[in-house]
Amino acid sequence: MPLIPVGRQSACGRPGSFKIKPWKAVVNNSDHGWSPLYWVVYLGFFFIDPIASHATLKIWFLDLLGATVFLLLYFGLFFLERPRALVHIAGMVLLGLLFQPINNGACTFFIFAAAMLPFCVNTQTAAAVGLAVIAAIAGFQGFLLHLDPWTRFFSTLFPVFIGAGNMFFAERIIRLADITSRGIRTGLGTDGAASNNALSILRDVQIAGLAQRVQAGSVTEAPTDSLIRLATCDGGAVLGQPVGAIQPGHRADFIVLDLTDPSLLPTENLKSHVVHSLSPTAIAHVFCGGRQVVRDGRLTGIDQHEIAHRVNALRAKHAGLRRDQER
Repeated sequence: MPLIPVGRQSACGRPGSFKIKPWKAVVNNSDHGWSPLYWVVYLGFFFIDPIASHATLKIWFLDLLGATVFLLLYFGLFFLERPRALVHIAGMVLLGLLFQPINNGACTFFIFAAAMLPFCVNTQTAAAVGLAVIAAIAGFQGFLLHLDPWTRFFSTLFPVFIGAGNMFFAERIIRLADITSRGIRTGLGTDGAASNNALSILRDVQIAGLAQRVQAGSVTEAPTDSLIRLATCDGGAVLGQPVGAIQPGHRADFIVLDLTDPSLLPTENLKSHVVHSLSPTAIAHVFCGGRQVVRDGRLTGIDQHEIAHRVNALRAKHAGLRRDQER
């Protein structure tokens, strides 16, 4: 089962009344959109066993009742304003326990519970413990019921695989202080232009500092000096490259700042301004390997007007081709 993101703020916030979100608010949610409707089709695996075994009307009634309860638990995670997320997940696990004696497809409930658990807890450790608990419960029941190996696999190991994969998508902000205190080298780098980012290490320093403070709930987290090292000499150490410091044997990679730029005033707090308020207009010169590549805020080896013209021309050409394809 692929990613089933649950909004962590609503799922892990303080539970309240059973207030239901508007339909548009759910499907327009940027975290999951329409995916709750897509992935619920996996519930169909629950009905393979009664179809294949020509189940009695009583079994069919119980299976339909169980599926109805599951749908209430499942959609409640998305449609309730503040669902009791762990109660919903525990309910899915309970459904798996109740229905596995009569329907091997009840492993579906364990899989759904494991898939959504990482998005409903606050730490990776809690997610890992929760997945282990789900696997242990399902495994113990499989042992008691003498289930066949494949059913045991889909009830115990497969939910762990799915949940572990979703732990990656639900990954929280890493606390840098915990990593560095263990002697682990850490650096900071920019993401690519394909991710719609600015390729600005200075902006990423600002974001990293803010993220660390949000994660720790403290304005003293990630001091200015540590953030500067993260983007300079620590980054060089991670890459094993002689960069990040102005000293003999290192590459002459550095920037020159305009100390009259408003974003750097007053200059008594220069380091703090560089990390938290530096504007691109304050970057006067840039040197790479001793060669000046930016002078007075403009590239030296490239005609920026020509670049702008070519980019806009390519964009117009692409837009024209797209219109032709849509006709």
